[in-house]
Amino acid sequence: MQNAAFDAGLAHWQKRPETLDAQVTQVDGQAVAQLTIPETETPGYPCIYQYLAAAPGDLLTASTRARGLNIRNGNGVYLALEFFDANETRISLSQSGMAS
Repeated sequence: MQNAAFDAGLAHWQKRPETLDAQVTQVDGQAVAQLTIPETETPGYPCIYQYLAAAPGDLLTASTRARGLNIRNGNGVYLALEFFDANETRISLSQSGMAS
């Protein structure tokens, strides 16, 4: 993963949807991503993400620290790993429980 600690802002990260307000700010001296959904938008599944190349048999480990503030009409904050084949068809999904 590139720029996992957000030291270079949101470089190497993509966002969905495009109207999502995503920025990097500081919390307790650490760079963090802050996602804000405009009040005029339905929350859906907003996210920031990266594509990582992996081969069958590769072992992937992921962790995050997250918190949700002012959650509305949504599922809260969680970490998800989606796995795609060579045709970019999703073949698997793994996600954490919601952060409280």
